[in-house]
Amino acid sequence: APDFSLPDHAHATQQLSVLGKDRPVVVVFYLGYGCSHCVAQLLALDKDLHYFRELDADIVAISSDAPEHTSDRYKEYGEFHFPVVADVDYSVSQKWGVYLPETEEKPEFMNHGTFIVDRSGTVIWGSIGKEPFLDNKTLLHVIARSQGLLPSAAVALQNTKN
Repeated sequence: APDFSLPDHAHATQQLSVLGKDRPVVVVFYLGYGCSHCVAQLLALDKDLHYFRELDADIVAISSDAPEHTSDRYKEYGEFHFPVVADVDYSVSQKWGVYLPETEEKPEFMNHGTFIVDRSGTVIWGSIGKEPFLDNKTLLHVIARSQGLLPSAAVALQNTKN
């Protein structure tokens, strides 16, 4: 997974390699507080955060909103219980393939993206699209399976045949 060092709402640097040093990380690229679907995704993740923590996983959300904007939204609506960081120049979003810069043929475009990075720093699952990924149960299953907490699909299939 491409590493990053980005500022959070308090201008503290959050780095993927530190967040995911000993745990899986769900990395969410969202369009910012102006996208109600994106905020709904973050609210759902925050609500289910205890399930992610039971699997020793963390979450980080990334948008182009400036740290001050996120801080203002926190004062108005409350904070999330995971880091929300600012990629104001889209450099990290571009490395992860969710931001497409303007070309002669097409205007710039930002997709939603949700990824799971395992303990070794490898992306083991991802979703990129025009809508946020809202199925936290799938994320939890992928994380659990990657840590050997669920049987592999082949083992599960074999058990149903017996």
